[in-house]
Amino acid sequence: MQISTVPTTKATPLQLAARNGHDEVVKLLVYVKCYTESQDPEQSFTPLLLAAIYGQESAARRLLEQGADINEKDVELGRTPLLWAIEGGYEGVAKLLVHNDADIHARDDDMGMNALLIAAAKGHHAIATFLLDHGADIEYTCTEYEATPLCWAAWHGHLELVRLLLERGANVHARNMWGDSDSLVWPHFNRRWCRQTPLHMAAERGHEPVAELLCRKGADIEARDIDGQTPLSLAARDGRLAVVRLLLDKGAEVDVRDIRGRTPVALAAGNNVVPTTKSLIPDHKIEHEEVIKLLIQRNCNIHSEDNQHRTPLLLATAAGHSNRVRLLLEHGANIESPDENGWTPLLVAAGNGLLETTKVLLANSANLNAKDANYRTPLIFASHFGHIDVAKLLIEKGADINSRDGCGKTALFWATGIGHTPLVKILRGMNAVYLQDFDGLSPLEWANERGRKDVVRLLLGEHGQDEIKWSYWNDETKDNGQRKMVSCHPF
Repeated sequence: MQISTVPTTKATPLQLAARNGHDEVVKLLVYVKCYTESQDPEQSFTPLLLAAIYGQESAARRLLEQGADINEKDVELGRTPLLWAIEGGYEGVAKLLVHNDADIHARDDDMGMNALLIAAAKGHHAIATFLLDHGADIEYTCTEYEATPLCWAAWHGHLELVRLLLERGANVHARNMWGDSDSLVWPHFNRRWCRQTPLHMAAERGHEPVAELLCRKGADIEARDIDGQTPLSLAARDGRLAVVRLLLDKGAEVDVRDIRGRTPVALAAGNNVVPTTKSLIPDHKIEHEEVIKLLIQRNCNIHSEDNQHRTPLLLATAAGHSNRVRLLLEHGANIESPDENGWTPLLVAAGNGLLETTKVLLANSANLNAKDANYRTPLIFASHFGHIDVAKLLIEKGADINSRDGCGKTALFWATGIGHTPLVKILRGMNAVYLQDFDGLSPLEWANERGRKDVVRLLLGEHGQDEIKWSYWNDETKDNGQRKMVSCHPF
């Protein structure tokens, strides 16, 4: 076998020797002129890249002595040996490469990360110190988010690295830029960063010691990102209790509003995003209810309304957080406060099929027959979307089953329109009146036009009719029907 050919492992002998740290084998293979830049056809890694990736310092030294390209990038991510060594935290390899004139400013092709940025993100304090001592730019930014090393260190909660960067003069007010990442190396950054400071990033992740240090170093606790959110807004939104307490103790405005008009308590009440992957879960609890309690203790306005007149209670209801709903009600939240559409919390809960939240609201005397701007009741909402359990509960509690909306349609009408036969049976069993809407259509005609065969059979059976003549709607009728549904669509 030729020593530069590719065996079944898809790597040359030199690549394997470099990856596994067999420096004497590396020396022998180089001596007999095995090509030092031969790349793995699958991963496009040179022997030097592999030595850096696996932290094989002696093998890397042998390859450098034989003229291996120190700044050669892999094809997939565009990283140099130095970047790979820092990624793995291999201080010895990193120092070897820098001492041999590796480019410490080289960026990768994934997110534009350079050596110091990777060291900051990974928390490699010794490597970061070494790079700064050798001229690394402390304000260098990656191309993906234009985030500085301090931003990355703060986001990951690397306290000592944050301290180092601040001591070396890093800008505590630095801001990242807008970005949506599809990074291969940093997949958990598929999110939006918009003009956030290091304090924003530490607050969002719940890194209280980092946030405290940044505050002591002069970070602006009222700085706003592109969404108008302060560090307190982000900490409250994500349930970071310790950071919320810290910022309030530092004098942060408790009722600060973002561009949507939402205060910290509104953000805490309505947030429905919880990390689902191990890489996203920091070593801090997510405590939205405790955050709400603390904000209330600090005299926040629990009746605050956002730009659509949605209160914290309405936002908590829409997100299905029954415990937060209960908590807000215990502290006097207005259970009937509507938004700009006239939707009360009970209307929202019913329309979204939120049974437990509906129970909490009913237990606190929510108006069963509240109507929105289009005269839709909670029962009409539940029937509209086929939420049979919520509809049954509302009926059991005495909801008006014959109430009409702005189109003249009752709950029975909407149940027939979506073809929800079980719900139609329940409503008919409760003697729901067979009424025409304001266009003169009956529930039977509405179901027929929409092709709801089972419902039509059910209703015809009630009238003793055995034969069904289908009048399938033409395009004009279908469009009209869709417009009616959309015009009455609550969410």
